[in-house]
Amino acid sequence: QVILAHLLPPEPFVMDMAGVVPMTSQEQREKLIDADGKRLSDLADRLNREGLKTQAEQLVNADIETAMEACGRWKADLIIVGSHHHNALYNAFVGSFRDKLLKAAHCPVLVVPEIAVQ
Repeated sequence: QVILAHLLPPEPFVMDMAGVVPMTSQEQREKLIDADGKRLSDLADRLNREGLKTQAEQLVNADIETAMEACGRWKADLIIVGSHHHNALYNAFVGSFRDKLLKAAHCPVLVVPEIAVQ
């Protein structure tokens, strides 16, 4: 069985003249979450039609502990994670989920680099 999981971390905040504000509005975030969920569900449906037992899961506001709990519930044998290439400043303030996952995982982790889609 394959579980396609999309983990959305809590929204990062930025400091501006008005104080601390989210990087996107709640409405924009909800639209992005819905669109990502639809794409994930569509992919799971395609894989199911091809005979691969697949389910889609979307974890909103997930941190590394939430991710590890989910992997434990799913009895994951392998975790495959995509790699976003954020700059060093972003990683210093927000952190790298991939790096935290590599340290916390109870099973092998395969990191797939981000590719440019043309």
